[in-house]
Amino acid sequence: MGLAYHILGSLRMRQDDDTAFVMREVNRLADEFGLRAIICDGPTEVIEKTGLAVQAYDYAAECLECLQSLRQHCHRIFIYDDVILVQMLPTRVLVAQGVGLHSTSEPALEYADGTKEYYVRGEQAPAEFYVPGYLNAEMILEHMRDNIDTQSIAIEIYGWPNILSELEAEVIDEDEPHIGTLYEASLGDEPFRLLKCVCGTGAEVVLPVLMSHTTALEANRATFADEDDEADGSIEFLTHLEART
Repeated sequence: MGLAYHILGSLRMRQDDDTAFVMREVNRLADEFGLRAIICDGPTEVIEKTGLAVQAYDYAAECLECLQSLRQHCHRIFIYDDVILVQMLPTRVLVAQGVGLHSTSEPALEYADGTKEYYVRGEQAPAEFYVPGYLNAEMILEHMRDNIDTQSIAIEIYGWPNILSELEAEVIDEDEPHIGTLYEASLGDEPFRLLKCVCGTGAEVVLPVLMSHTTALEANRATFADEDDEADGSIEFLTHLEART
């Protein structure tokens, strides 16, 4: 099977009139170009009917002139051999302003064929992260330490309040929200400190800080300082960790 074109269409919630338009236009194109038409409700049905497993969303929108209007009413168009195959729009789309597909509690995309896809700030997330009881603080902070992208997604879904509560984090010092609250927690026998504060955008973030910091103000100032002091090693496993709550 030779895939001649994969054309990325729209990404919005499917409307009642999309189905009628797609069926009419696809059948017209099939008749005009001598193609066999296949219309699918989602990615699972595409694989079942054709064996084509297209999971990424980073394909260039390489379009044929005659398909421009069709693209506005479907999610993907595949043209291969003597077939034109159309994947319909999702029935549910959840986005967050400025970050794209996003949901920390439910699928960001759902299709009529039952396919569900999960996204956090535009990045696809593992479905198991959304299963209650799957994530925990130790898994996120310790076992995901070598995969920063996955760790950030997990933190976004699980949430810092849950992590701090599970670790029974102790408040060392508390200041104004923009300065923050200094916590101490531990994983096994390894203690570490975190600063929770409100950044300039108004978002609440949690940052790893040195064990030598004793006040929230000192820890906050250190986040803006040059790294001219030798690290004490106590936060080595959290070096790249920074996430919104």
